[in-house]
Amino acid sequence: MLRLALLIFVLAIAPASAHPGHVSGDAVAGFLHPFSGIDHVAAMLAVGAWSALIGGWRVWAWPLAFVTAMMAGGAIGHAGMTFPAVEQTIAASLVVFGILLAMAIQAPTGVGVVVIAVFAVFHGIAHGNEAAGANLTAFMTGFVVATGLLHLIGIVTARGLIAGLNATPVRMVGVATAVAGAALLAQGG
Repeated sequence: MLRLALLIFVLAIAPASAHPGHVSGDAVAGFLHPFSGIDHVAAMLAVGAWSALIGGWRVWAWPLAFVTAMMAGGAIGHAGMTFPAVEQTIAASLVVFGILLAMAIQAPTGVGVVVIAVFAVFHGIAHGNEAAGANLTAFMTGFVVATGLLHLIGIVTARGLIAGLNATPVRMVGVATAVAGAALLAQGG
């Protein structure tokens, strides 16, 4: 089970490569966008893994908070509103989500929702900015499905690892996520 969980995690990250270009158009483009950068992939996997590691209502509440806030951010970005430091905030989300996962922080559900939602808005703004001129409904449908899939991969992977009664590999994913975020911040976001 551990090997399968790690394989799923690696396969989910493999296609990611820090925003190689702009996308526009339909649900397929929206679906592919979260996979276009390690920043999005790692954040979404980390939220899923953290929610599974902590458990309870958080398993559905935290990913749902991410998706909901990301949709709001997507609408903001699609409307052409700009905010300073969007990419830096996304990189910072990796540091924060990574630390929360690595340290297995037992945050109350509501606190986790707020922290996750704040960062998810910026992920959504980035998605929405990429979709300028595109059909927002179709594009958003795609990135919502992809995000849900990435959260699910994080949950399933973490649960598979935890089932072996060893949360250490899950927590190490948190360390790797935080390090990736710090590296992105050092590069300017």
